Amino acid sequence: MKKLTVIALAALLLFSACAPGGEMNINNNQSVKQLSSATAPEAAGYDDYETRMKIRDANEVEQGFIEALNDFSYESVQKMLSEDSGNVCCSPVSLYYALALASTGAEGKTQQEMLSALRMENADELSDQCARLYRTMYTDNEIGKLILANSVWVDKDFAVKGEFLDNAVARFYAETFGVDFTSDDAPKAMKKWIDDYTNGLLEPEFKPDPQQVMSIINTIYFSDEWTDRFSEDMTAEA
Repeated sequence: MKKLTVIALAALLLFSACAPGGEMNINNNQSVKQLSSATAPEAAGYDDYETRMKIRDANEVEQGFIEALNDFSYESVQKMLSEDSGNVCCSPVSLYYALALASTGAEGKTQQEMLSALRMENADELSDQCARLYRTMYTDNEIGKLILANSVWVDKDFAVKGEFLDNAVARFYAETFGVDFTSDDAPKAMKKWIDDYTNGLLEPEFKPDPQQVMSIINTIYFSDEWTDRFSEDMTAEA
């Protein structure tokens, strides 16, 4: 069985291959090749309330989608945290986006089962709602950042439908890469991509895998300041 991997932060899920078919040519002489990049959505300045409201008004997110995301978050977090007694950090929205992107490349019963897990009925509507929420959440200003990043890594010998990759770029703001999963270059490139998009906070190790056909990676990076800052003189361990 070939494998398709969906990675969200430190969460790793393995799927047997039922990936989309089609044509995509990659130069066999290159073990890693960027196929496409995504343009970041508009971001408002810290004090630019007018632009912030304009972005929200143009990207109204349906209440049903918010409820679906919340339900998925509660259930997935409960399962992940109940199996580990240590200090765990997980992002359900990151996992949701990685699975949502993967579901757009599935068909038939597999897609229906994935949509059911994501509490949605239609893959196109799921993509649209993910895009709207992405644009609403995206923050990159002089005070803080909230950046949800997606990428799709496809083996050079694996054929993928162009519309799957186009949708990944247009509505998930994903970067796409053609790679040779048997080469050491692919794990290094994936590690660097995660390191770059988490500002050095995450540096997971990957190994070459001749059975790998695709990886979908999602990271979420958040950095902000307190409105009312803590006084260092009044702060102590307790």
